[in-house]
Amino acid sequence: MNSYLFYAKLLQEISSCHSNYKSVILSKCQSRGFAPSQIKKTYSILINTHKNLSSLQQILHNFLSAYPTVQISNSWLFLILLHEFFREQGSENQKKSLKGGGFLIRILKKYQDFFKKEISDLKTPLFEKSLVKESVFIRMISKRTNISKISSEISEKLEKNIKALEDLEIPNLISLDYEVYSKAFCEEGPVSDRTDFVIQGKSSCYPAWVLFKSLMKNPGLFNKKFDVIDACAAPGNKTLQISEYLTSFPKANLLVFEKNKPRFELLEERLRKYSLNFDRTRVFNADFLSINPLDPEYSNVKLLLLDPSCSGSGMRNHLFSDDKIGENDNLKAFETECGKRFKELQGKDKERVEKLQNFQIKMLCHAMEFPNVIRICYSTCSLYLKENELAVQRALQIKQDFKLVTLRKRFKGLEPGFGKVGKKCLRANPFKDLTDGFFIALFKREKK
Repeated sequence: MNSYLFYAKLLQEISSCHSNYKSVILSKCQSRGFAPSQIKKTYSILINTHKNLSSLQQILHNFLSAYPTVQISNSWLFLILLHEFFREQGSENQKKSLKGGGFLIRILKKYQDFFKKEISDLKTPLFEKSLVKESVFIRMISKRTNISKISSEISEKLEKNIKALEDLEIPNLISLDYEVYSKAFCEEGPVSDRTDFVIQGKSSCYPAWVLFKSLMKNPGLFNKKFDVIDACAAPGNKTLQISEYLTSFPKANLLVFEKNKPRFELLEERLRKYSLNFDRTRVFNADFLSINPLDPEYSNVKLLLLDPSCSGSGMRNHLFSDDKIGENDNLKAFETECGKRFKELQGKDKERVEKLQNFQIKMLCHAMEFPNVIRICYSTCSLYLKENELAVQRALQIKQDFKLVTLRKRFKGLEPGFGKVGKKCLRANPFKDLTDGFFIALFKREKK
């Protein structure tokens, strides 16, 4: 049962963040000294349970409503056990893995007819598809590896010719079938030990690339001194991306903020390990909102990346793998689906999005108060207009010395946002693509 308690804590952690949950799982397994077979089992259980999380939570809610006298003290553990108890019912190994006299297991056995009916009534079958079988995106660190080296390494390990697919928009980004990725890299130990590439979803790569792409073509900036801020940095994938881009700007510095102490320590350790222009990087254990933009220390800030806390509603691990609106459906269908999902929110979930929107607008306005900032890239992994187009619109109303840069024609592979404001922004559509749902807006300061 100790293993399942570990799974439960990890499930709670990856459900409360919108970072790369695959890296989180591998890192935690490594810290416990798990063997490759244990890592693979943990990964499978967590990914599949998390994929079905909303359905499992609804089943638990229905059960507690039907049997109010039953007390479930650890709901995360119960969700793990519920998923594992009914997965592959005919498997003897599965039955043995949950054999025992624990209270929660006794509950599952006693009321299994109720749970079976709930599972059979689900709109989307619980165990029909696996999120594990999707593509994995790898962003290679230039000068440390390349697509030829990665393809050769995979082909050698799998003993057959495998070629990674190179992305047409994001530099050094490749995609691999999950099974290929798992066999080539995961069975030897956590991928987080590598420093020649980063596991990072395609849409997550866009914010930093949007912020820097136009500068890459501006030779006048290459030898100028300026600072870049990553305002909400942990777990650090985008930070590492910015760090690498700084190679083209030898006099630029990176200022990184993370207010949560444990996340800050992990972030700093990770940046130090990758050592990408770390000598020009300063990491602050501080709340971005607490710093004074008018402090002379920040007078040279020209660029700012803002990826604040959000609902995470666009993350594919929050969606069923067969949630689709059709390959040929238009932008209106995408907008309708996003609106529908917001309307389905109830009570505390809807209140949380309202609070998040207020926080996001506050963060945006604070970013705009840095006197010399010329570009601000704002991004979320949310589907909801409130956290995206409406937050951007409100910030523009408050801070009228900024305007949006039209991104649609400059970047391929993503769709425009919704409404008048959205036409200048970008959205990644998780219902059509193999990547997470993201929203990206680029602000430009009007010349004084």
